[in-house]
Amino acid sequence: MNNGNGWEIRNCATILMNFATFLEESYTMIQRGLVCLLLAGMTWAQTPNTITAPATAPSPAAAQTDKAPAAQAAEVPPDAPVITIQGLCDGADKTAADCKTVITRADFEHLVDTVAPKLPPPARKQFANRYANALIMSKEAEKEGLDKTPKFDEMMKLTRMQLLQQALGQSVQEKAAQVPDKDIEDYYKANQPAFEQFHLVKLYVPRHKEPLPGGPKLSDEAQKKRDEVGEAAMKKLAESLRTRLAAGEDADKLEKEAYTAARNKMTPPTTKLDNIRHNMLPPDQAPVFDLKAGEVSKVMEDENGFIIFKMLSKEELPLDKVHDEIRNTLRSQRIQEGMQAAQKSATATLNDAYFSVPGAAPVPGMKMPMGGPGGMQMQMAPPPVKK
Repeated sequence: MNNGNGWEIRNCATILMNFATFLEESYTMIQRGLVCLLLAGMTWAQTPNTITAPATAPSPAAAQTDKAPAAQAAEVPPDAPVITIQGLCDGADKTAADCKTVITRADFEHLVDTVAPKLPPPARKQFANRYANALIMSKEAEKEGLDKTPKFDEMMKLTRMQLLQQALGQSVQEKAAQVPDKDIEDYYKANQPAFEQFHLVKLYVPRHKEPLPGGPKLSDEAQKKRDEVGEAAMKKLAESLRTRLAAGEDADKLEKEAYTAARNKMTPPTTKLDNIRHNMLPPDQAPVFDLKAGEVSKVMEDENGFIIFKMLSKEELPLDKVHDEIRNTLRSQRIQEGMQAAQKSATATLNDAYFSVPGAAPVPGMKMPMGGPGGMQMQMAPPPVKK
């Protein structure tokens, strides 16, 4: 970063860090709060839209309009100015030709790589405009001595804490991502049932019969009695359908028969379940996985109906098919363990006599996470299955 009068730009890194992460697809609650501070502080001084840094003369590459923008940007030399702010210097004469701050392509890309490596190229111009604004306004704030106040010192202390929290979270994630193949193999061997895959038939029988169209309105007691009789009939039907399924009859045909008996006009669900894993069925249906090929389960129940399973086949997924799944699981576990270890390194105790306010609701946006994964989405291996 080149300055005509040797002015050292201070106090901008935190502002830029937070605005850059605002432009990224994901960011922590800490960063969002700081971005709001930046934007709120800038609106009073802005004209509509945004203040744009004085334009520099177009480079030969930029003048070649037949080239794609990415190709044009790639031809700009590393030492070429990409942002020039005339009038930003320590000198008294702001109109002097040498009173300016120049940011080269190398400077700007280093900044972006540091604070927002995932920033898409189309957002860089907006970021550059905000960066220039931040430099101009921070200089004006320093001229007024706003960086010498106790309030500013306290805000910088809190900002430093927040950035350190985020840095700790990133460090934990980077360490957790280093999962040796040996650990993946050991997890695979120790949790073999979790990597079995099943192909099933699931026959569903509605629990209740739908009322006859045009039937008389019944009292509550009479309606309850009719529901009980209908439920008993459907359960008996489920038992008979189970026997027929075990004998080899077509599951789709049997399920359609059940829906007809229940006077249910909905389309029956599919009876074929492929590639089912242990974690894809409720715990009370786990005995299904112990069936041998061709065997049929007992009649099971849920809130709305009766369920019969038939085992078609089962297979063991090889390690190469679940390698990434296990790595993500171990990575997630280690992130959680690392953050918990950091949080448990000391204990905070609050004075309830001071902080307990009856009826007080949580304040939105006040949570300060310890730089954790923050909603990270990843493919997870199933938990260990005990057989």
